[in-house]
Amino acid sequence: MPHLFSIKGIKSTFFSSPASQNTSVVVSEPSNAQDNLQEVLKKLEADLAKSIWLEKQAHDKGKRKALQWAQKQSEGY
Repeated sequence: MPHLFSIKGIKSTFFSSPASQNTSVVVSEPSNAQDNLQEVLKKLEADLAKSIWLEKQAHDKGKRKALQWAQKQSEGY
């Protein structure tokens, strides 16, 4: 009775062909990770710029209020 899986058949299937025929060529597409990092960096930079601007606005408003308060205090003397 013949064997369905012979050593000769397995060897010829897996080992007799050159490696280039047994393996598929993997073509890597450009990774979007770099693009994603650039987008995140741009968003962080924009958020930081907005934060700095808001902080400056609050600081300027605080200075104006302090000056107004100081003027009112000096008028009372």
